[in-house]
Amino acid sequence: MKKKKILFALLLAGVMAAFLDAPFREHPLHEEVSDTCAVYLLLNIDGMKGLGHTAFMLRDEQGNGYVYSYNGMQYSLIECLLGKAGIGKMKVFALKPDEATAFLQTGELQVEDTAECDNFDRVLYRRISGEEYEHIQNGATRYIDAGVEFESLYSAVIEAVNKDKIAAEESLNEFLKCEDVPKYQIYVHNCDSVARELIGLIDAEMSLYNEEHVKLTPTGNYLGMCKEFGEQWGYEVMGKDTLIERIFWR
Repeated sequence: MKKKKILFALLLAGVMAAFLDAPFREHPLHEEVSDTCAVYLLLNIDGMKGLGHTAFMLRDEQGNGYVYSYNGMQYSLIECLLGKAGIGKMKVFALKPDEATAFLQTGELQVEDTAECDNFDRVLYRRISGEEYEHIQNGATRYIDAGVEFESLYSAVIEAVNKDKIAAEESLNEFLKCEDVPKYQIYVHNCDSVARELIGLIDAEMSLYNEEHVKLTPTGNYLGMCKEFGEQWGYEVMGKDTLIERIFWR
């Protein structure tokens, strides 16, 4: 009975902390981000079963948005948690200007087949040039291509029979052995690290953070970057936090 009372007290303290915790202090950019390219690092606080999920969005000069979300594909979540490294999938969701604007306000991404991206809670963003936009876009290509190639080779294995199946399996195995093919590893090369890696291609502060200040979780890294980054970065809340999100926030 005593243990139950202690557990209840700890749970109650966590819930109260979620309600009484000091509000997140936003730091919006003073300059408008419209009519220019921009990059947005997105945080879903309770995504991936509470582990947190990071994605990023590129927005072009016309206001169109492209959300990039990287996740494991080759192995199940349990296998990933056991440390297996495998092919990941970089999903890209295209948003029209009005959809991108609404998304940044609400955090609600109206897309199918991706629970980890249905609701984002925090955004860290800055203006970028057209050249920087293309540099990030090109950097993401190797992740997109790896996922597409894996799906193609895997489908060939499933559909083939007899000698064709053996050849298809050999092709898949050779692809998986390639050192140049990026692998998803939930602890060291994941949604959060890849988003930061790609933005770090054009941003010195992000690159330095990746070398010296990396934390274990997406939320920890988001808070760390808000603390470390200068005036060219803005950070804001998206939508309204649920109770679960408030509990996971700290």
